[in-house]
Amino acid sequence: RQAILPQPDLKGGGAVTWYACGPTVYDDAHLGHARTYVSFDILLRVLTDFFGYDVEFAMGVTDIDDKIIKRAKEKGEHPLSLARRFESSFFEDMRTLNVRSPMVRLRVTEHIPQIVAYIQKIIANGFGYAVDGDVYFDVKAFEAKGHKYSQFRELGDAANWSPPPQPEAGSAEAEKKDTLQQRKR
Repeated sequence: RQAILPQPDLKGGGAVTWYACGPTVYDDAHLGHARTYVSFDILLRVLTDFFGYDVEFAMGVTDIDDKIIKRAKEKGEHPLSLARRFESSFFEDMRTLNVRSPMVRLRVTEHIPQIVAYIQKIIANGFGYAVDGDVYFDVKAFEAKGHKYSQFRELGDAANWSPPPQPEAGSAEAEKKDTLQQRKR
């Protein structure tokens, strides 16, 4: 297992980057959403408030897919209008639960060209195939090239892991950390 290490960011400092899949916004949030995102929030707070990491947290939002299109047709509403309404409702529900918002919200509809290019690259590399207009990931082809897919590993030395050293009180780094933590609240 590898230790969690901050990565250089564009400003020259270090940050832990975290991407989480977010909701598919075709209906109201439910208990499963609450459990998932409250759990993520606890982990985020442990990393930031206890261990003192700067965390750049991004969340994906699936705002177009078959479920959204079907629900929009049922409601007589444009799919993006329906998606924005339920997205807004989802994040309001998370605020009610005191779940911190992601720093970056990545909507599928805002990244279609990049997603298409990524899928085309997967197919070109021999790891994807199309059936009736849908593209599937070829796990066997991926593993045949020596890659590992969805394999659990032992935690190993996780018990021996320790947090990074904290900046000295009153230092510029300590002040920057305090400012960042206050901004996140």
